Amino acid sequence: MKSINDGKNFRVVTGSPRETKKLAQKIFQENKKELRNRCLIFALQGELGTGKTQLAKGLGRALGIKETIVSPSFTLIREYPFEVGGRRGIFYHLDAWRIETAEEWLALDVRGLIKPGNVVAIEWPEKGRETWDKIFDSLAVKVVWVNLEHQGKGERIISQPRRLGGPE
Repeated sequence: MKSINDGKNFRVVTGSPRETKKLAQKIFQENKKELRNRCLIFALQGELGTGKTQLAKGLGRALGIKETIVSPSFTLIREYPFEVGGRRGIFYHLDAWRIETAEEWLALDVRGLIKPGNVVAIEWPEKGRETWDKIFDSLAVKVVWVNLEHQGKGERIISQPRRLGGPE
C-alpha cells in the first residue's frame, strides 16, 4: 500500500484485496466516533471489479463481524449485526447496480436503515443519487465518499475526495 499526495484528495494505491480490506479498516477507524450520534454511510464508487466489495468486507472486519461479507448483487441488501465499543448496530451492505427508479430505492426502506450507530456501505451510489440525497439530507448521517479505480497489475487507486465531506 502506498499513499499518493496530490494536495486535494486522500489517495492510496493497494496491490491486493488484503490491502484494500486493511485500508477500509483504517478509513472506518478515522470515522467511527460518528457512530455515537449518526449513521455512518460509505458511498463506494467505481467500475466493475475495482474492489468495492473488498472494501465492504474490510468495513465488516473493522466492525468485528465474523460472518463472511458477500456481495448483495442479487438480494440488493444484506445485513450483519455488530458490536463495537459496547455499542450495537447493524452493518447494511447495499448494491444499487440494478436499482433504476426512486420507487425501487424507497421500496428498500432505506430511511429505516439510517439510525445512529448503524453503518451502511452502498456500492454504485450514483444510481438513484437524487433520491438518496433527499433521504439522507433530512437524517443524522455522515457520508464518506470512496472512489475506486483500476491502476493495472492488480493495483487499485482508492481515494476520498474532499476527505471530510462529499464529492467535489
